[in-house]
Amino acid sequence: MFLHDSRVVCDAPGFPPAGPLDRIVDALSTARRPIALVGKSFVTADARARLHEFAARTGVPLFSDWEGLGAIVGSERHVGLVQTLATVPEDERPDLVLLLGLRFGMTTQFGTGRLLPKSARIFQIDPDGRELGRLQEVELGVQADPIGTVGLLNERLDDSPVPPGRDDWLGTLRDISATRRSALAAETEDHGDDAIHPYLAVRTIAESVPENATVVVDGALTELWLSETIALAPLAHYLGHGYLSSMGSNFGVALGAQYATPDKATILVTGDGAVGYSLAEFDSLVRAGLPVIVIVLNNQAWGATLHTQQFFFGQDRVTNNRLQNGSYSGVARALGADGVDVTEPDQLRPAIEAALAAGRPTCIDVRVSLAPIPPEERVLNGGAPFGGIQIDA
Repeated sequence: MFLHDSRVVCDAPGFPPAGPLDRIVDALSTARRPIALVGKSFVTADARARLHEFAARTGVPLFSDWEGLGAIVGSERHVGLVQTLATVPEDERPDLVLLLGLRFGMTTQFGTGRLLPKSARIFQIDPDGRELGRLQEVELGVQADPIGTVGLLNERLDDSPVPPGRDDWLGTLRDISATRRSALAAETEDHGDDAIHPYLAVRTIAESVPENATVVVDGALTELWLSETIALAPLAHYLGHGYLSSMGSNFGVALGAQYATPDKATILVTGDGAVGYSLAEFDSLVRAGLPVIVIVLNNQAWGATLHTQQFFFGQDRVTNNRLQNGSYSGVARALGADGVDVTEPDQLRPAIEAALAAGRPTCIDVRVSLAPIPPEERVLNGGAPFGGIQIDA
């Protein structure tokens, strides 16, 4: 653990004492470029209301990992996923980071300082004291409930004015996020593959998500591509398997999410490899009358594994990664669901809208290219997030 000054451990119900709260409020009042990073704790409407009030009162921009994305959507201070920080210029990086239940690890690029600057003052709130200062030094670690802590911070802020310059800082971060998307859009212009560029597919999906929908994601490349655009969608919940967990399980998660919120749309965005684990769930959707929309980004391969083999061993050492046979929309139709094939970018949004209107379980099989590398995969393989990298498919 790396605790710069101290760790404060609180007993149940997990509310921190006055001292740490005052230190956080004082630090926020003087910071020029503060951010808050939100984890998965803020699930309920009340918890999200407290978070959004805190952001409004302090003017602090909100970022999240994938599990916390639903919590920050809807706030006027919402920027997006933490990976956006990778392209912040050196002289504009955050000087204060407040971690609200978000933990150090692969999401934060461990303790390297590439996403969370080592020069920044870091205040970490987490219910598990073992996570405080893990991998990267923090100025103050508080073992406490992030939701309760935010509520107490709101009380301490009273009617304090928002420090000057916060709107400009928010605008800078949003411009950086937009530049990232523009860089990806520019890469699609040089795309020569007959299949759809995956960035165009995920951008269309994000633009097509209805208000308060639940979006579930499954598959390695699929999750990496969707992470570039999904922060713009007006979703209520974003459910993924994250790094190093079980691919193929989230079809069942989507089924459960639809059952739990029958009056809201549930959309599963999955890869062709991941959906292969759970194809029989189309039968479950039909029998249960659950209108989940399953969008398969079909690149006819175990894409992330194939790319890794190409990166490290070369094109001639790619082994057992192709998935070139079969029709996922055909399987859905055979099991009583609707099935649609999409081979052109302008077909995707009408297909999603038609599925939402029909209110039936639907598989939208989208033929996407394998060649483009998502920015986060480039980083994982030791490169920069941008630069137009493609490989032979």
